[in-house]
Amino acid sequence: MKKKWLEIGGLVGGIILGFFGMLYGYPSLVFKVVEAAVSPGDNICYAAKLPSAESKVVVKPNPDFLYVTCHYNLDQGPLRLTGHLPDTSYWSLALYKPNTVNTAIINDRDLPQSNLELILMEEGMPIPPKLPEGAMLLPSPSKTGLLLFRILVSDPSSKNLQTLGAYQQSLQITHLQ
Repeated sequence: MKKKWLEIGGLVGGIILGFFGMLYGYPSLVFKVVEAAVSPGDNICYAAKLPSAESKVVVKPNPDFLYVTCHYNLDQGPLRLTGHLPDTSYWSLALYKPNTVNTAIINDRDLPQSNLELILMEEGMPIPPKLPEGAMLLPSPSKTGLLLFRILVSDPSSKNLQTLGAYQQSLQITHLQ
């Protein structure tokens, strides 16, 4: 009888351990795998080509969007994100924590001008004294995470892709001076 209770206890313990492993460990593992696949390093914007049926880095990416990813690290202070954004096409910027939880979204309706001037800083950090004019503050709940830009490609002609690609390439991230 004692052996049976040990087996049941081991089974229940394994189920509980597996549950919490999936709940807390798996998202962080997914984040690390994606980071290794699409990031050239911290605080560097990576502009991806328009996804196709052969794209396998991210499972089933939306073929109607150009993507820019940036894994950020705020250990050395706030970061400045700049670029030119299309005013004739939908775009969005999403901020993710290392456990894949989305913490903020900004899109073309939130930013009326086509020039992006964003200051990414950790929540609770004092606001830097000299901010660029018109800069929007974006607090991050963690020191590291992912910025994901998406730009809608409603017309996949080569001329339009070239124009949208220029917007994509204009996105830059630097340390706030």
